[in-house]
Amino acid sequence: MGGRPTATPRRRTGGRGRRAVVPLLLPVALTASGAVVDTARGPGLGWLFTAAAATAAALAALTAPRGRTWWAAALPPLVIAAVAAVAQLLTEGSAPHTGATAMTAGVRWAMDTFPAIVAAEAAAAVVLTLRAVTARSTGPGRRRRGRAAHA
Repeated sequence: MGGRPTATPRRRTGGRGRRAVVPLLLPVALTASGAVVDTARGPGLGWLFTAAAATAAALAALTAPRGRTWWAAALPPLVIAAVAAVAQLLTEGSAPHTGATAMTAGVRWAMDTFPAIVAAEAAAAVVLTLRAVTARSTGPGRRRRGRAAHA
């Protein structure tokens, strides 16, 4: 049977995989750059890391797709903990911590990251709340108020 060969149907993803990863990359890079700059300025993670983490969480909450905003509130503590752990491992001495020194290092690491986690969660909560309020006020089926409604 001569004729045109049939092409196998391709699955259309619409670029969803790439669009889902891009909102994650910039906040992670911003948090990591805040840690790099803060550790270059002095020992431990300080206010620059906290500001970078809060800004990154707000950016993640702002750019999150509408149906997947849950990760904007769930991921900042995990990202901050991972970035802080890597920063501490790279900047601390190479001697392994054992016993009481490991406990002291863990407490110091937790105290360094806690303000950044709180600031990031607060920033994400504010942005997600504002997104929910504005989506509700301009959602489908809502009448616009003001001059534009009468035009």
